[in-house]
Amino acid sequence: MNYCKDKTMEVKKILINSKIIGERLKEQREKKKMPQSVIAKELGISQPAYCQFEKGRKIPNTSMLMSLAEVLGVSLDYLAGRE
Repeated sequence: MNYCKDKTMEVKKILINSKIIGERLKEQREKKKMPQSVIAKELGISQPAYCQFEKGRKIPNTSMLMSLAEVLGVSLDYLAGRE
């Protein structure tokens, strides 16, 4: 088994998921005509922190994903790109 190849594939999966999550967050936020600052305030985080999620640079933890889904009125499966 090639350890480096496996790790690279694992990292790519994470990047794809963070990209999908970010795209879905932005899509739903814009659909609801909400600025990033409003969502960030509802979540108790800074606007720059929320922006990192939308840009796919950071992946929200499970509890943050649940809060995001609730605020945006979508399912976790939708945010993860499974719907």
